[in-house]
Amino acid sequence: FIYAQNLRTGSWHDLEMASFFRVGSTIGELITPLSGFGDASLKSAKVVAVDSGALTLAMLVGPEHVNPMGTLHGACSMLMLDVFTSFAILTAAPRVTVSVNMSGQYIGAARLGKEVTIHCKVEKAG
Repeated sequence: FIYAQNLRTGSWHDLEMASFFRVGSTIGELITPLSGFGDASLKSAKVVAVDSGALTLAMLVGPEHVNPMGTLHGACSMLMLDVFTSFAILTAAPRVTVSVNMSGQYIGAARLGKEVTIHCKVEKAG
């Protein structure tokens, strides 16, 4: 459990992260204000499934996500990897996370207007 502050009332309460990521909610609805690097560009990602240590999101590739060729920018996909895997970790063990190493292999291009699905599962933490 971690503590969260209700921005409207100012009160603090326990927050169990697996229940925080509600299916059907967007990241923009759940995390307000979005103020970190790149957060605003991921606000439309929608929670599709959630369990302890696992999170699935779907996101429509918009103009803010693409490179000059009209496909999902590699830097955006790595931002998604970094942010969404951190969210998956939060569902299992609520704590501050820091990425140490990331790599990606691209198997195809996601074009502007297409939906991408992101499956994150914690296999090892710590």
